[in-house]
Amino acid sequence: MMDMENFPNVYYWDPTNPLSSTKTCVAQCPNLNTIPTRIEDAVCLYSFSLESASLNDLATAMNNGSCSPYIYKTISKFSYCLPSGGMVNFTEIGGNYGSSNSTVSQSSILDSGRDYFQATMHDVAAAWQYLLGGAGAAVLLNFMWTLLLRYFAGAFVWLSAFLASAALDAMAVYMYLYWQRTKDNYDDLTTENRTQEMKWEVDASLGVFIAVLVIAVILQVILIFMRYVTSTGITLI
Repeated sequence: MMDMENFPNVYYWDPTNPLSSTKTCVAQCPNLNTIPTRIEDAVCLYSFSLESASLNDLATAMNNGSCSPYIYKTISKFSYCLPSGGMVNFTEIGGNYGSSNSTVSQSSILDSGRDYFQATMHDVAAAWQYLLGGAGAAVLLNFMWTLLLRYFAGAFVWLSAFLASAALDAMAVYMYLYWQRTKDNYDDLTTENRTQEMKWEVDASLGVFIAVLVIAVILQVILIFMRYVTSTGITLI
């Protein structure tokens, strides 16, 4: 397992899309927008060794996806490298790496120069009708549910309980599959490519699965007991 004690910050190669972006733990968050033309500026996968790499090796690694072809200016917040300043808008960037010239496409990496706030405001302006309609529908459904609950309290209490039980069961199944997937991915890595962050993800997903499963079982027991008590009461009456 890799020792990540000296690499406390998580850097996202594409900060405009953090959920699907490749991420790497770094010692310090990059403090400028740049093409990594120096080894010390590069951010790469753990499988790529920067210590023995040349600039030509770096150019090849950026083209095959082993190293990030562009470095964003970021600041460290809660152990995450968050973008600071404007997002530079390049579509093609040419860099001189030792004896070779390499042009790296940025179209799939860089956003169109808009920061997060601008993008959010643009989306709200484009979809305000749907947002307002969704909020109105939610209020209407809430009112209808409350009205039905007033006249059909017993049926809706049971319906709510069974829906909650089904949701917990589905979540337990999902977390089990997620834990198996993360565990298999972790086990497939060689020891030197494993990180403490990956191990934490495996352990955390297992913990969430166990917690959800326990809650689901408790709810099932409560429902069975309530059903038994209700049936007994009806028989006595």
